[in-house]
Amino acid sequence: MKITAINTYDINFMQKRKKQAVNKNHTYKKQVIGALGVCFIGIGSIILYNKTNILNQKIMTENDKKFFNNILKSLKKNNIDAKIEDLKSIVAPDEFKKLIKKYKPEQFQVGMQISEAKAQNIPLEEFYKNAIDGNFRISLHTHSNFSDGNATVEEFLESARKYADKVAKLNKNDGLPPFTIALTDHDCIKGCQEIIKIIAQNPEKYKNLKFVSGCEFSVQNGLIHHDITGLALNPFDETLLKVLEDLANNRINTICEFLDKQPEFDGKKIKYNDLVKYEKEYNASHNKSKRCVENGSGIVAIRHAIKFYYKMTQQDVNHSIMNKLGDKDILSIKKVIKSIKNNGGYASLTHPVKSFWEYIGDDFLTNLKILGIDGIEVNHQYTPSKITKLGKNNNNISNADNLFKEITSQYKNFAEKNGLFLSGGTDSHKKQIFSRQPEITKEILEKIYN
Repeated sequence: MKITAINTYDINFMQKRKKQAVNKNHTYKKQVIGALGVCFIGIGSIILYNKTNILNQKIMTENDKKFFNNILKSLKKNNIDAKIEDLKSIVAPDEFKKLIKKYKPEQFQVGMQISEAKAQNIPLEEFYKNAIDGNFRISLHTHSNFSDGNATVEEFLESARKYADKVAKLNKNDGLPPFTIALTDHDCIKGCQEIIKIIAQNPEKYKNLKFVSGCEFSVQNGLIHHDITGLALNPFDETLLKVLEDLANNRINTICEFLDKQPEFDGKKIKYNDLVKYEKEYNASHNKSKRCVENGSGIVAIRHAIKFYYKMTQQDVNHSIMNKLGDKDILSIKKVIKSIKNNGGYASLTHPVKSFWEYIGDDFLTNLKILGIDGIEVNHQYTPSKITKLGKNNNNISNADNLFKEITSQYKNFAEKNGLFLSGGTDSHKKQIFSRQPEITKEILEKIYN
């Protein structure tokens, strides 16, 4: 038998080829496993995303589903065909209850809050720094021209949308919506109806915005007049609408009774419609668009009507009559809170520092809690003039800033001890949602939006 000799070089070569083949096979396996891993991760992500969507749908409570279904029925009556997913920007009551607990005080603020004395040498930009930086994230107190604000609902909504889109681009990743805002006109929810109609017909445009339907109610509480803000309301609810429409009609009747008692001017009696016309003309000439006289919204409706009468007749305003009649048509606090609760919403004590100019006391606030309030507007954006007025009203103008912090802290402590949520907002009456004072410039507004 012939034996063929294999030299050492051949043996080493063959072992090397075998090892390369094994390594190549291992590499191939790794690549296959890696590719499969990527696929599984991708599929897992899709499953997780869909699961999250399903969970989100399950998280919607029966109460919130009912809220949305009632709104959908009302939209249908207004010839708007919408689905529940078209209302994803609208905040329902149970969602609001969870959401409001997540905000920090500074997220309600557009910028610093100081008295007029301290504000004199401060750059305007500092008053809007939070908004410029995108850290202003929620405002639960604003107005439109359905009451005494100057923005149409379209202008209001566009201002909020532009800012929400700006915050969304900053990608805060803090578990909060980019921006949340409420419209809280005085004793009027018609503006909220219009906003919901607009959002429902173009939901994608408002995907970064959360809208809370609200109302600032004027209330009679014993001998004290103040405001209660209703939040997460259904503005189409017929019971609440009836309460507010009756109130508006009572105010218009009060205006008409006042006019009936006045003498003729230029050979004729001035009627309510004359005042409505004058309101439009006056506002147009002053770059305003308030419609509180026309809508009978808020105690300001009567005050403005009487003021316009005296302007029309070229007389000095009789403040005694204006104040007396202005306080005539106000709902009781019990009726207001009952109306808010029956609607499914939440009741909050409105800007207490500006309402009372002091800490009103534990007994008063405890009584409000017994009546059913859910929150206190601790984080209201007070203007330099209001903080200065606080000092004046307490004969302590030089210490206005410290007094403001002290009183605000007392309301905050009461709310936290008693399980009440902390609300807040800019109380803007302008054509944008950010300010009352100091007056915002186009340059600052550009920085806020961009």
